[in-house]
Amino acid sequence: MNQFYDQDPELYKVQKGGGCLMLFGLPFFLSGIFTILIPVFLDNKANSEEMIPMIIFGSIFSLVGFGIMFGRAGLVLDRRLNSVRSWWGILFSFSSQQYRLDEVQKVTLTKEVRRSKNSSYTVYPIRILGETAGGEDFKVNVKESRQYQESRRLGEEIAKFVTRSLVDSSSGKTVVREHDKLDESVREKVRRLGKTTEIPPVPEKTKLHCQIEGKEIEILIPPYGWHFIMWLPLAIGAIISGVFAINMRGFFDNAPIYFQVMAFLFLSFPLLGISFVLLKFASTQHLLEVTPKIFRATKSSPFGKKVEELSTDKIEELEMVTGQNFLGGNILARSDEKTVSFGTGLSSEELKWLYAVVENTISA
Repeated sequence: MNQFYDQDPELYKVQKGGGCLMLFGLPFFLSGIFTILIPVFLDNKANSEEMIPMIIFGSIFSLVGFGIMFGRAGLVLDRRLNSVRSWWGILFSFSSQQYRLDEVQKVTLTKEVRRSKNSSYTVYPIRILGETAGGEDFKVNVKESRQYQESRRLGEEIAKFVTRSLVDSSSGKTVVREHDKLDESVREKVRRLGKTTEIPPVPEKTKLHCQIEGKEIEILIPPYGWHFIMWLPLAIGAIISGVFAINMRGFFDNAPIYFQVMAFLFLSFPLLGISFVLLKFASTQHLLEVTPKIFRATKSSPFGKKVEELSTDKIEELEMVTGQNFLGGNILARSDEKTVSFGTGLSSEELKWLYAVVENTISA
């Protein structure tokens, strides 16, 4: 997808299709054409009953490939014409919908799960919502990216162009950001509102370890440890591996030993994969290093270390999300380039204290 301001600053376009999709659709198209032509090369050796399914199958494949290669969809926002127009077509526009730009009420960013027969994945759709003069609600789907940051940047661009709020509910908590405050950092917001953050007392029996030197602070969050509910996915992985092993036991009786070893590793993969993820989570500790200039989060475990860093003047949101799952909640530090999550597994009192300390430090 391409999104861009046209040479005309009053025009903003979003276009889907072309580019890599043409390469993706080419194998489908060529496979379909080849299948349709097979009867020709058979030189009438195949009867019509054999040829018809091949032609139908090939036609479907070639049409799908053609649609992927040459399908196009787009959105045009025009401030001069006061219009929002979405369209789609193949080679040229087949259908379009048009609304008034001044009837747009907001731009939304959500988190949704798409499921198919064999898989599922998460997307972050951007939509334009409004209401016509006749009282009819309308919705324009702009894009569904699998990357939150990409959707966030696009949502901000469109919200600025249409001068409407960006409503972000991707974390499970709705955050409304005005179009003229989208680039405002947490520090700038605190100073504009004259907000003072009172740091609550350190929670009793906390597992947090805090060290303060002047305006710099280090907070160590120990590993979460093993939780009884983690036995559930382990049991599921063991059941899946066991069912496969039982059903294929007879198949491996006379197989070479090296083949049996490879088969055992393959059948154990669900259990081993789940065990690895759980052990990594349970053994990971977090070190937060926060100053008025830099926010750095280091995750370390026996399986490796990951360091994420944000400049504090680029942090536009500091969001505390609670009650999402058995782990309790977490805190999100967000900029246009990156989102850093920390505090998972802490109690609500610990999260509130940690949030207040981090906000107070990056706002200094």
